[in-house]
Amino acid sequence: MATQKRQVKKRQIKELQAKKPQIKQPQGKERARLKKVIARLDKADRADDVWRAKRTATRRSVAGVLGAQAGMKGAKREFDALTAKANAQAEKLAAQQHKAAIAASRKRAAQHKNMASGLIKGHLAVGGLNNLTDNTPRFLLQTPFEISLVGADLTEHRILEGNSFARFNFVFGKNRNSAVRAHFSYVWVNPTDKFVLINAHGYIIFDGFIEVGVPSAFWPGDRAASVAVQGYMGVHDFGPEPLLPSAYSPTETAAALSESDGGFGAVGAIANKDVFRGFSLDTSLYIVKPRGTVGFVLAANFPYSTGEDGGRVTGDFSEGGHRVTSPGVLVQIVS
Repeated sequence: MATQKRQVKKRQIKELQAKKPQIKQPQGKERARLKKVIARLDKADRADDVWRAKRTATRRSVAGVLGAQAGMKGAKREFDALTAKANAQAEKLAAQQHKAAIAASRKRAAQHKNMASGLIKGHLAVGGLNNLTDNTPRFLLQTPFEISLVGADLTEHRILEGNSFARFNFVFGKNRNSAVRAHFSYVWVNPTDKFVLINAHGYIIFDGFIEVGVPSAFWPGDRAASVAVQGYMGVHDFGPEPLLPSAYSPTETAAALSESDGGFGAVGAIANKDVFRGFSLDTSLYIVKPRGTVGFVLAANFPYSTGEDGGRVTGDFSEGGHRVTSPGVLVQIVS
């Protein structure tokens, strides 16, 4: 009996994966309208830079006066000479680690494919949530309507069935507090003439390299850097007259780095991480109007912050095999 059930599940998975996306991509005026809707969402999701109060010049002036009065200029010169060599060695090691991460990413093509199919198969195998059955209508959307980026520039993006991706990188210096976000926007239309409840599972894979660094400094100051790699999905009413509120999946974190060294005689620090991880971003029981248009926006989110006096954050999702990939969205009508 158990063997028969497994065979039925495998057959259902193959049948669903063999199907083309369940809706045609909108064209003409409807396509232009949806592009405007997504552009408004991008604008609303933009985290404008928050520049801290300009206290840096005053702090340095005061520190210079105190140093001269205390006769510490010689000590500062000695400190700078000692840390310069250590900083150069740290930067060289970080560059080697980055190079190794790029080389590793080029070898992960097969892992990308397996992870993408594994995320989808996992939900098909267990039926999503416990209240679903084998007869639950399912729609596998594998072609996003649009890919966009907020807070940085895309170096490459492609819309491919089951393997759409965005490539980009970013480097930010001191006194920054914002976020970079890549959006994969999918569109689905309720094929029925009645209100329905849906569960949605959006799939995203991160393959990249992140780094934070804070400089050495003789005097105390605000020197810090942090960055995170996160994913979440928003479900939106994309109809001409949207009435229903948006819903969001929980935020999943693939990696996070943070360094700070703002004290007297700070020697600085560098930390980095090779990131390769995938998530299912899930929402449940979202109500959809009859023939209503729904947008599923998968966000790859990179919030970052640096100190007023020093700090650097770097994200590489473009070199070698580095990228952010979205295999698709699985929609299930549950009622």
